Amino acid sequence: MQIGLAAEDGAAGTERRKHQQHVGAAGRADKRNHGSAKRERNGDRHDPAFVQKAADNKSACDAPRLHEVEEQYRKGPFAGRKNIAVTAICGQVEAELAELKPEEAKEYLSSYGLTDSGLERLISATYSLLGLMSFLTAGETEVRAWTIPMNSTAVKAAGAIHSDFEKKFIRAEVVNWKSLIDLHGYPGVKEKGLLRLEGKEYIVKDGDVLVIRHG
Repeated sequence: MQIGLAAEDGAAGTERRKHQQHVGAAGRADKRNHGSAKRERNGDRHDPAFVQKAADNKSACDAPRLHEVEEQYRKGPFAGRKNIAVTAICGQVEAELAELKPEEAKEYLSSYGLTDSGLERLISATYSLLGLMSFLTAGETEVRAWTIPMNSTAVKAAGAIHSDFEKKFIRAEVVNWKSLIDLHGYPGVKEKGLLRLEGKEYIVKDGDVLVIRHG
């Protein structure tokens, strides 16, 4: 089990060196675990039986306790320290997830009582420390995430896409990503009245899907 520490404080150089050492160690551990997992596999990794077999092999690390371990570090060694986030990661679990289809990965995580992978939790913690968030744009052929500072206005979000969008901003059509998926696209959210028009000063929320109207 690896403890991922993302930090940004006064001793930036020291923390950066420690973080680099940790990342290197974690990378080596993941490679070893990945190779071991491949050697232990029997049959097709996409066979449903494989998912159950992998879920039963919990000896590599105590994955169900990852959140508990995180709390122990938050309240223990890192208690009271500013600008620190803790993410516990099991290299064996991450190696297995990398080889599974999305629906199989979800089932595999569920077998450990987890909802998100270690990578997803590490990204979330890092974004939070850096004061960043994402909004989305969605067309017929492409969905894209854009990174902006938290509490950014709609006009600044438009500028992240293209400077002309910021200069010629008129309005933004806004809907939450989950509503867009649950209602099967824009016709569904329009029918339910969930698509909003917002002006320049609207504070974009994490997970908002924007359509920028510009001149």
